[in-house]
Amino acid sequence: MRILSRIEFIVFIVLLALIIVRGLFLYQLDQTEQAVITRFGKIIRVDKTPGLGFKLPLIDIVNRFSKKILEYDSKSQVAVTKDKKTIIVDYYAKYRIESPDKFLQRVRTQQGANTILDDVVYSSMRKDVGKYTLSEIITSREEIPNLVIKDLKILLPEYGLDIVDVRFKTTNFPEEVQASVFERMKAERLQMAQKYISEGEKQKISIMADADKVKAELISKANMESQKIRGEGDRTAVSIIQDAYAKAPELAFMMKYMDTYRDIIKKDDTLVILSTESEIFKILQDME
Repeated sequence: MRILSRIEFIVFIVLLALIIVRGLFLYQLDQTEQAVITRFGKIIRVDKTPGLGFKLPLIDIVNRFSKKILEYDSKSQVAVTKDKKTIIVDYYAKYRIESPDKFLQRVRTQQGANTILDDVVYSSMRKDVGKYTLSEIITSREEIPNLVIKDLKILLPEYGLDIVDVRFKTTNFPEEVQASVFERMKAERLQMAQKYISEGEKQKISIMADADKVKAELISKANMESQKIRGEGDRTAVSIIQDAYAKAPELAFMMKYMDTYRDIIKKDDTLVILSTESEIFKILQDME
């Protein structure tokens, strides 16, 4: 083994001293940590800033706690609804250590936090479940966790904790009440379906009535427009005929003459005797 030179030995001593000094006088926090510094069991400060911090060796103790959101998973618990029905709820909660100094004094460890949450969360959940009937719980499951969160926002700060979320994982029923619950759910769904069908029929009748009204209005408008156009056409035809008669009186007389014979000939029991010298006979003969 090579013998260290004097310079190398000095460097080694300095580095060793720095390591010892760092371990004795300094501590380091990362982004996910916060610390409470105690001296002889008394809190002297709270440190939430990442990086190096100073402490007195052998006197100050660095109590580290997480800044992360922590999860609490409960075991299944029994609760009683407003209408005296027993249900079994399985839920979880998310929380963070907001005041590490209070947490150190009242809780100390995450296991201790879980113990407190076992009591506080269940107590609040059982109280809020008791405000609702079984039917309301089935249809409004999101309301109860929100009430529990509201309660815990008041209760947990004294332990240095802040609740982030509470959610039901499952809501079950004891076997003796499951059949009645399912029958009630079925009846409620059928009632809701009937309500939707009834509302649909009402809307159908209303839509058909509106459509019939619009149809009648369109037909009436179309008939009025047709009568107007027909009247204008008749007026135009009469005007044209009158102009033609005025320009050719002989034609008017002949047309009237022909109309008279047409009316006579239309009758089945009419016998017409014409002279071969008459104008009408000549016209009919020419037409033939």
